[in-house]
Amino acid sequence: MNRLVAVHAPAAWLGEVLVISVELWTDTVFVHIATDRPGDAVWLNRIPLSLADDAGTTYEPRESSAGGTGTELRGMWRFEPGLPEGAVRVTVTLGDDSLELTL
Repeated sequence: MNRLVAVHAPAAWLGEVLVISVELWTDTVFVHIATDRPGDAVWLNRIPLSLADDAGTTYEPRESSAGGTGTELRGMWRFEPGLPEGAVRVTVTLGDDSLELTL
């Protein structure tokens, strides 16, 4: 059964993207993002966002979606697998910028 392990709401900038929240589930991880960079949602859907943890888990992006007004965009990325038992840190990375969350 899928269960929610933790939710972090760091509201921290990662390059041009604001990480709003990270939902850690037993079988998936959701990363919610936003930006005020002018453009369309296609750009936000294609950013090289990645996820890692201190347990060495290989996270694969499974889906992403984005939308907004053209000046205010929001997006969601979903990764699998979920957070393994024993992991105590999750890192969201975009290019050279990283955001580390301690559980």
